[in-house]
Amino acid sequence: MEISLKDIQDHVDESVAVSLTDSLSQVEQKSYFSPFKGGFSFWFRYLNVIDDKLEYGNLKYLLLNKQVYQFDWDSDCFTPFGDNGDPLIEELENYFLENETIVNHFLRQVDSLEDDLYDRKHSSVFMDNWFDLKKELSRIERFYDRHITALTGIDKWNRKEEFFVSLDIAELIKNTEYSISNVKGAIIRLDGLHHYYSSIKNDKLNKNIYMLTLVSGVFLPLNLIVGFFGMNTKGLFLDQYNNATQYVLFILLSILVLSVTGLTLIKLIDRFILRFLLGRTTIYKGISSQMEKLENRLGLDN
Repeated sequence: MEISLKDIQDHVDESVAVSLTDSLSQVEQKSYFSPFKGGFSFWFRYLNVIDDKLEYGNLKYLLLNKQVYQFDWDSDCFTPFGDNGDPLIEELENYFLENETIVNHFLRQVDSLEDDLYDRKHSSVFMDNWFDLKKELSRIERFYDRHITALTGIDKWNRKEEFFVSLDIAELIKNTEYSISNVKGAIIRLDGLHHYYSSIKNDKLNKNIYMLTLVSGVFLPLNLIVGFFGMNTKGLFLDQYNNATQYVLFILLSILVLSVTGLTLIKLIDRFILRFLLGRTTIYKGISSQMEKLENRLGLDN
């Protein structure tokens, strides 16, 4: 026998009827369990993927006089749903498996993102993929938290009424808790991936800044010399020589070579000459420590 929204007041208290009517008008009602005298209302939310987007579906159940009803959106009535609680438990188990299929898809995406990052094969849209996964998994975590709260409410109610098989509800709760732990673990892994990705980007940025500093250090004196000799004034150095251009070019090339190889030359002198002549004297230790500080600043300690 169907129960319309108008007939609900004939079966439950007025306050319960008003609460049920208000909640039924909310299409996006979250999962919750609400007991009342003579039964309970159980609004169940499940995961769904529509047009490659994570969406939710809603099912609404009502228990009155030991009869389970399911709300029919087309007729706006509660229709009988089995003679006992077994069909409801079976329905919840089926939707749980479907939810797990969707969740496992997101977990595989996290695995793929993690493997690509550790293999340094991440794409330029890594942050977009990371953000989408973090957002969807956070939504799923909230979904499961509300779901476990509703199932716990049914379990507590069933301990007094003994309408369902307790082991079935306990198994659902256990599986849901396991799913929550998997989702939370995936979120923690995503946070770790974000930290590692940021470290890689910062390392590349530091290397680029270092290379820019080296290039600036090499060409700054060259630009200074070129600008000096390029002044349109009289009395410049070497202006009385016919081969002055070659001399200036030789000076520029010498400074360039010295800038590029000077530090390496100093390191060779430090390693093969100073150590041989001075050994581990106090003077050498001071020179060596200064050289090591210079190498650390320039990132040449490797």
